[in-house]
Amino acid sequence: MATVAEGTKNPLRERGIRLTRQRQILLDLLNKSGQHLDAERLYQMAKE
Repeated sequence: MATVAEGTKNPLRERGIRLTRQRQILLDLLNKSGQHLDAERLYQMAKE
């Protein structure tokens, strides 16, 4: 079964958007949180 992040990777690639390390980190954080995150909270989590 594909995770939310896995389900997001293919559409990004299909549109020619590179899955950079930074994008991968953000996708993983969003997937793990299970809740709505604003940009500030996402930034704080990424720094940790």
